[in-house]
Amino acid sequence: MSGHGADAAARAVDRLYAGQGVYCRPVTESVWFKFVGIGDAQLSMRRLQLDGYLRGNIATDQATVVQWLSRGRGRTSLGAAETPMELGSAPTVLPIGRRFQIEYENVDQRLVHVHEDLLRDIGAEQQTGDMSLAAHVNVPADTAGTIRWRASVTRAVAAFRADGPASPSWQEAKRDVARTLLGLYPLPEEPDPAGSAVYGDARLQSALDYLHNRVPERVTVADVAAAAGVSVRGLQERFQQHLQRTPMQYERELRLDLVHAQLQAPNPAGVTVGDVAHQCGFGHLGRFSAAYTERFGQYPHKTLRDHRRQ
Repeated sequence: MSGHGADAAARAVDRLYAGQGVYCRPVTESVWFKFVGIGDAQLSMRRLQLDGYLRGNIATDQATVVQWLSRGRGRTSLGAAETPMELGSAPTVLPIGRRFQIEYENVDQRLVHVHEDLLRDIGAEQQTGDMSLAAHVNVPADTAGTIRWRASVTRAVAAFRADGPASPSWQEAKRDVARTLLGLYPLPEEPDPAGSAVYGDARLQSALDYLHNRVPERVTVADVAAAAGVSVRGLQERFQQHLQRTPMQYERELRLDLVHAQLQAPNPAGVTVGDVAHQCGFGHLGRFSAAYTERFGQYPHKTLRDHRRQ
């Protein structure tokens, strides 16, 4: 879903989050927005891009929603309590089971929706009962938990795209996201998860944040290492140890994922695969097409054609 204009953006929020009193206006030029998402009723990964200012009252129904920003600024308000959203801040849980106010300005927001039934199921598996995160709304996650959480979300996206919603890999990936969500905060009801030091690497998190915040901008491994404050060799060792890939393989996957999302988004007539690929930093269409097909199991032009038929 994407479009131009303040009224169109307000209507989109109304539909997606039962909005009330949603108001939108341009900040500099005209308002533009795009909303994409994948997943199912138990778990979905979503992204909101907005050029403009938006405020209103929304609700998330029966989902626990974790959000973070890679661009812009915003805040949520519940009664007298206000929580700012800032670039680089740790993921936070949006208010659960109650309507609340949002205020966004020129944002690129990632949201992960986890249904309460999935969390309840994992809570029973871990013998912790009904593990509600309501007490941790708008509480920033710790560094180690954030790295584990983002890695689990990345694996879930890959499983859904590669194997589909009926696959065993997607079913297990959903449960892994729920487990890491319950471990995202230092909850007194459960012990520290085993192996918590494996991903307890702030330098790696800095590198991942740098890459996510700059996609589709092309960067070098030296750029990433400098942003993380480590040597190139140290960066490569961290990626191989924790993510089983090189920094540049990870960066290319981010750009491929962006192409995939844009090919499935509403596009003006005449937009081609080459247009989207070049916008996302791919200069050689042959190598791009091979990498895309390997990652998503179909040619990019088929993704675009299938979406236009819908």
